[in-house]
Amino acid sequence: MKPVFNALSRIRAEQSSKSASLRQISGAEEKEIMELLTQTPLFDTRFSEEERTELAKKLMEGYLQLKSAARPFGVLPKISLRDLLKLIKERTETALGPGQKTYSPGRFSEPYGPIFYKVEKRSENQLGFLRRLEKYEKQGTPVLAGMVTVMSDAGKKDVPAEYYFRDCPYEDMLARGAGLFYAVEGFPLLTKERPPQPSLKGLKEAPSQGFLFRGDLAIYILKKPEPQKPLLASKKPKPFLKISAELLQDRLDTLMELPEDVQFDIFVETYLEKYNPDSKNLAESTREFVYQNLGSVFVVSDSFASAFDFLEEIFYNKELQGYFISYWKENPRTKTGVEFLLGLASLYDFERRAAAYLLDSYEVAKRILSGEDKYQRAFSQKAKAYVLKEISEDFMGKMVDRGIESEEKLLHLYSREQERIYQLVMDMGGEERDRALYALGRLYWDEGKHEEAILKWSEISNSFAFKTFQNIKHLLTIYDNVSIPIKVDLQKLIPRINSIFEWESDENNSLLLKRLIEFHKWKNRSTR
Repeated sequence: MKPVFNALSRIRAEQSSKSASLRQISGAEEKEIMELLTQTPLFDTRFSEEERTELAKKLMEGYLQLKSAARPFGVLPKISLRDLLKLIKERTETALGPGQKTYSPGRFSEPYGPIFYKVEKRSENQLGFLRRLEKYEKQGTPVLAGMVTVMSDAGKKDVPAEYYFRDCPYEDMLARGAGLFYAVEGFPLLTKERPPQPSLKGLKEAPSQGFLFRGDLAIYILKKPEPQKPLLASKKPKPFLKISAELLQDRLDTLMELPEDVQFDIFVETYLEKYNPDSKNLAESTREFVYQNLGSVFVVSDSFASAFDFLEEIFYNKELQGYFISYWKENPRTKTGVEFLLGLASLYDFERRAAAYLLDSYEVAKRILSGEDKYQRAFSQKAKAYVLKEISEDFMGKMVDRGIESEEKLLHLYSREQERIYQLVMDMGGEERDRALYALGRLYWDEGKHEEAILKWSEISNSFAFKTFQNIKHLLTIYDNVSIPIKVDLQKLIPRINSIFEWESDENNSLLLKRLIEFHKWKNRSTR
């Protein structure tokens, strides 16, 4: 609060001078801007009080600029925090001048955390040093037919050059730090109440538990916009979307040529804000957009490279994911709302795996930075190792603060939040219930709770046509109509069901990777 008051005092002092370039701020505007700038934390803890004051002052100046920009019929426009952030991001100068960089998440990001993050000078300088030879490393790496051959834990592998040499947001990732994880920032409330989370003590370094599946995954990057107060209900109900599969695919392909945040902005404005949330067509279109246009595939099986890839994807997730929660809250128990809620569960699952990879890669990252590990795992790998090391240490420290005593308990925390979402969806009944039962069974299966998974799958209706489930169901019919097999039979069944999941993953990854290469996903990201 103090930096905001200080900034307001400076604005008043400047406006009282004869050379003031800004008009006088009214009492009503003072009240509005104070409410605007105190509704959510503005700054992360690394900013000094003077830096916070300067940033708050720039937001106030932006507020006055926007207020003065358009006055239709003499009415001052209502300004939102989102409008201010957009204006700040469009300015050519940095928020604190040329000597200090800041980072602000996208306008669809979570609204409950800081809206300004400080890029530490120490980190900026260290990354500059570690990346000084990138140009020569790139020139010395052979590229054949758009592919680069790299070594991984599984041996040699060809990966797209555009992916391998991509420009990564190293500094911005470090600015977010461990706050990229819900386990640190807190899980969003989806209902009025949440059972209290257990208080634990001390973090022990522990290897990742065997129950966590670490296969090659198609990543469902499910994103969500900044929650706003719901507007008054429209007298005219929104129409149901009607769009053919062919036209939808054509529009998705057109959007793929744009950066993800621009795609999402267009999709929200064109579809989600215009059509009825209970429209089956809208729900299906949202599902396809999220999977085809916001999804990603990891193409390197090396654990170190995968750890960085997971972390980078989480960063891009956080840029957009505020929308999912707000849409569900404003449109609960609707078909499209369910798509966003299941998307949030996928995000939890994604972060759960990312946390395991992050902790597993910590020692490797330290060896790479020290020069002890000379194995070439990724492009500019010392910069990637530095980011992993710094965020790992920040993450482990924050887990100690939260009382999470082991990696197993951390992963369990994510799993239980997923369960809560699946239960919300199951309570709706119908096809939504079947989808949630399947997803919950898959979660149990990945955790090694095979019998519990089979029990959940046995509750799914016969009309559920999901191909993978039908393949599993065919296997389960061998065991007395999906009853729990005896232990000997279960041990025979486990590898067969695992092979179904591996086949599904390989097929999905292959198709999605082809799409990402065709539309230059990684290149579009670097131009954001």
